[in-house]
Formats: sequence, C-alpha cells, structure tokens
Amino acid sequence: RYADDFVLLCRPGNGGAMLERLKKYVQAKRLTLNEAKTRLVNSQQESFRFLGFDFAWRRSPRTDNCYVHVVASPKARLNLRDAVREELNHWTKHHSCAEAVRRVNRITRGWSNYYHYGHCTRVFGRQSVWLQNRLRRWLWRKYDCTHGLFSFFTDERLLGQYQLWPLPLTSPPRR
Repeated sequence: RYADDFVLLCRPGNGGAMLERLKKYVQAKRLTLNEAKTRLVNSQQESFRFLGFDFAWRRSPRTDNCYVHVVASPKARLNLRDAVREELNHWTKHHSCAEAVRRVNRITRGWSNYYHYGHCTRVFGRQSVWLQNRLRRWLWRKYDCTHGLFSFFTDERLLGQYQLWPLPLTSPPRR
C-alpha cells in the first residue's frame, strides 16, 4: 500500500531518464517525492545505505567477477549492541540468568532474522564474539567470580548450559 522507501536500479546512463519517468508517475498518482532524500547514485562507483543495509559494488578476488556486496550497516550493528547492553548491564545483575538470556535471545533472533541476508558471515561472526563476551562478563560480575573469565565461562557453556542462541555463521540460502 505504501512505497515510502524504495530503490530504482537501471543500466548505466539511464538514471536521469528513469528518475524523470518516476517523478511523472508519482505525480500522476497525486503523490510527491521527497526531494531532500531522492538522489541519483552510480552504484558501481559509490556505495549506498538502504533500510539498514550497506550496498557496495565489489570485485571477487577468487573469480574476478563483480557483484553487489550487501551487509548490515554499522548503525544496525550498533543498534544490536545497544539493545543487548540495556539487557546486560550492572543494573540488571539481580535478574535470573535464564530471564536475561531469554531477553537477549529474543533481541538477537529478531536482528538476525532481518539481517541474515547477502554477505553476512563476517559481520555475524564479529557480532557473535561480542555477544558471547558481553554475556560472559555479565555472568562473571553477577557471581563475583575470582577464577578465569574465559576458562570458567567457555563458549560451550554459554551456548549449552545458559542456552545463548548462536547467530548463524553461514550465508543464507540463495532464493
């Protein structure tokens, strides 16, 4: 019903003509384009951000073919970390472990379902390491541990005993 955010892709050199056609079409439907947000970009020379994703034209080092590289934007990654920080901070140490992990899992599943697209494996790997370290430190402070942080709260223990949901570390299937 609403098309308030969209990207129009076309062959090189046809962008200006397509933008004019789009303006005429939108005016015929009695709508207006936001001129401040509307722009013409050559995606082969410049990357762009759209709905939380970064789109960039890249060349594969293995095959030497060009492709569109799609990953979650830095702002989207920061939003996940901020949401997890709100659940795992020193004001929430009184919460039970099961409740805290359940809330963190809900946040990470939602984020993962939206951003598990394109070339996400490196981004998801980094987010996963950060997430496990955040939970590990929260548990360590909650129980005032004196033993080793990484030797006691191992990755296997976080995923097994505490039931932390692991971010997928593989690319999504092609559609």
